[in-house]
Amino acid sequence: LIGGSIGAFIAYRIPMTAMPELVAGFHSLVGLAAVFVAISAFLNPEAFNLGTPGNIKLGSLIEMSIGAAVGAITFSGSVIAFLKLQGIMSGSPITFKGQHPLNAIILISIVVLIYLLCSTQSPNLFWILLGVSFLIGFLLIIPITQKLILGRFNKNFENKNIKKNDFIEGEFEDIEDDNDRKI
Repeated sequence: LIGGSIGAFIAYRIPMTAMPELVAGFHSLVGLAAVFVAISAFLNPEAFNLGTPGNIKLGSLIEMSIGAAVGAITFSGSVIAFLKLQGIMSGSPITFKGQHPLNAIILISIVVLIYLLCSTQSPNLFWILLGVSFLIGFLLIIPITQKLILGRFNKNFENKNIKKNDFIEGEFEDIEDDNDRKI
């Protein structure tokens, strides 16, 4: 209730032209929340009725491993998207030689780490899994341009006689949505 109220307040005060940044920012918080839940469950499984440290139920361990990895990827990727949209980080693609093979190796290593973590329940593997997942979230988003990120958001406005550049630069007024509300 408290978090929803804060989110609603923030969303209400943000202009439509800043909505992509808001979505990226909130999305990063969702990913971080998933990471914190997984960390809490791994460090104190008794509180969640999952077993004891070093003896967590296999199904729960698989779920928390995948949740931690996806949450970490979501968090770091969304932070990069926010930074690109806000203009804090270059909106141009950032690429380097061997980027795709490196991404493939990291993604395979995440699968291997999840398997090993479920086999051994080693805390070290859990923290390595989180670190590698944060890294791949960053590496997957840096080659994406600001316009590609905005393109998905702008697609919702194509039938409203809005030019994409108008939306990006915030130069429009009195445009109505499907429910005849001013946006």
